[in-house]
Amino acid sequence: MDPFLKLPWFALKAILIELPDLPTLHRLYQASPTIADFLNNFDGMFSEVVEGILTNQPTCYSPSMQFSFRCCVYLWWRAEGPHNDNPLPEAFGLFMEDLTFHLPRFITEQILVGNLRIIPEINETFRESCGRRPLPRSAPATYLVRLLELSSYVRMRTHKCFHNMLIRCMSVTPQECLERIGPLWPGFSPPMPIDIGPPSWIEEQRIMVATVAYQIFFELKEAVARGTFTVGPSEFHKRCLNENRVRDFWAKPIDPPPGSMLRFLMLHARDSIIAVVDWAHTFFELEEPGTSVSSSWASYCCPETRVAPRLQYMGLQSLNWNPGSIGTVLCSSHHDLYREVGFPFWSNQRLLAMGFEVILNRPHNVPLLGVPLWQNWAAMALGIDDDGF
Repeated sequence: MDPFLKLPWFALKAILIELPDLPTLHRLYQASPTIADFLNNFDGMFSEVVEGILTNQPTCYSPSMQFSFRCCVYLWWRAEGPHNDNPLPEAFGLFMEDLTFHLPRFITEQILVGNLRIIPEINETFRESCGRRPLPRSAPATYLVRLLELSSYVRMRTHKCFHNMLIRCMSVTPQECLERIGPLWPGFSPPMPIDIGPPSWIEEQRIMVATVAYQIFFELKEAVARGTFTVGPSEFHKRCLNENRVRDFWAKPIDPPPGSMLRFLMLHARDSIIAVVDWAHTFFELEEPGTSVSSSWASYCCPETRVAPRLQYMGLQSLNWNPGSIGTVLCSSHHDLYREVGFPFWSNQRLLAMGFEVILNRPHNVPLLGVPLWQNWAAMALGIDDDGF
């Protein structure tokens, strides 16, 4: 017998809104006919529960993920035609501006090295856009079910990506590589990488945002094909959509003012999105969301990541926030290499565990370009020429 059958509607609502994430709601929806009937037939309850999970759990989804999931619902809903409660812009260009503005907002973290704070906190103001509008009660249940399916799919892809990139990191043999390349000075012994375990909440959110951007590409392709937007995409975006050029689509952002924070955020996001795109091309055929079956363990491998410390969620900057800063481990790194092994996503703790802290603790008489960090990168360069750095 369905254990939820005897519960009153307000008890069901209270239970569902407190669920940790959308994949959990998806599993309950599939397992319990009572839950499915309650969400589908109780007027406005489905969207209220989904919105509650998105926003009432501050350690569940970052603002970028909330934005992305809502945008997907609005894209699917527009297929039925215009609706007063659907805030999706009618022009493709306006929607792309919203995406470009919000997808880079990776939740980051603070790092202190002695008295040095790496990159100060940046306070920004969100502008109004369709993805920031809460899901209305009139949102059709069909598209909310589809959102639950997408959330499970993104979670599986995220964890498969994480584990595969981590395996690449842990499989390197620094000493063998350095014997071939030759050390910069005698006596240097590269630190062996240490696996610190499952992804932190921050790492998971970073990969999820990049993964959902990969999926949004295909949603936009479908939307343009069915004439969702009254003002279509530019010739460049149209060509990318028609030819499945996911990497090019995200690699050329809209032109914000030079030197603006928006440009900085977009460039940071681009590396992360491209890392997921390259990984997906390597391990999966280029396909539309939901057409492949991933291992079930990928949904459940890291249950402890559902809760994050408040400081992490508040979003101070981490070591890999600005690859161009001399205070970060990604300074002067080979971009194709660090994308392959997941460095755009790793938290400061994981980067330090892999031996990339020496640039911050170098002796005062050692020049920046001569620190052991270069050799650590060389140790990762399994398939790159010696002069690739």
